[in-house]
Amino acid sequence: MKRALLLTLPLVCAFGLMMPAFGETARAAYGVEAAPADGDPNMSLETAPLGSTGSYPGYTGIDDLNPCFFVNTVPLTKTWYKSYGIQFKGPNATDGAAVLSECSQWGITGFSGPNILAFNCLATMSNGGKPVGPETLMFTPPVDAVQFSIGSGADVGSVVQITAKNTDGGTVDSETVTLASSMQTVFLAGTKKIKKIIIGGGTSNACIYAVDNISWGTP
Repeated sequence: MKRALLLTLPLVCAFGLMMPAFGETARAAYGVEAAPADGDPNMSLETAPLGSTGSYPGYTGIDDLNPCFFVNTVPLTKTWYKSYGIQFKGPNATDGAAVLSECSQWGITGFSGPNILAFNCLATMSNGGKPVGPETLMFTPPVDAVQFSIGSGADVGSVVQITAKNTDGGTVDSETVTLASSMQTVFLAGTKKIKKIIIGGGTSNACIYAVDNISWGTP
């Protein structure tokens, strides 16, 4: 982790380093169910803001939603975390990243658990949409810096482009990440405040990857 943000408590670093990889033996991989079975979790209908464990203004571990499979959920909507100063928006009304539980099998380390913000261009969600980027994270008010973890067990070596924009649409900072199974820390900051970041735009070619430990504030 390059540096800590003022609004991110020390839990963030500890969680990111201590959690094991998602398991190896379940019936699913990368959020896609291998075969239907009784007792699979229902689509999450969580509409409240951040949960009480490891989530507070300036940080979300995406840990208050819990579906295992994309078919059991929908894209993360703008209203879920709006009251905490962050909104999520997919590329259109039906597509976008979704929150999945660790039961979805991602072959990664370095996430805080139990959940991740998940992308998989081969999957379909309950609304018929695809969990794909570009995913836009919007901040109200604009912030000085944004930090998060990103990784993939399936698309190691593929790239994801991340760009931070100011209120005028100008680029504040950008980074192109080559994915690995150990989640990497992305830190974005510049001379102007960040209004939004775009994950998975531009030269991105990754299909399956996960984001976690999103924090924002002043470094």
